Amino acid sequence: MNLDAEPESELTREELENWRQQLKGLAIRFREGLSEC
Repeated sequence: MNLDAEPESELTREELENWRQQLKGLAIRFREGLSEC
């Protein structure tokens, strides 16, 4: 079963950090949106 998906090990530390920052930003905005209700 080959889905042409790149192994996670191919991710560079920079890409991983960038991804985590975006995720954190989304989580923060989501929480702020909930508290505004």
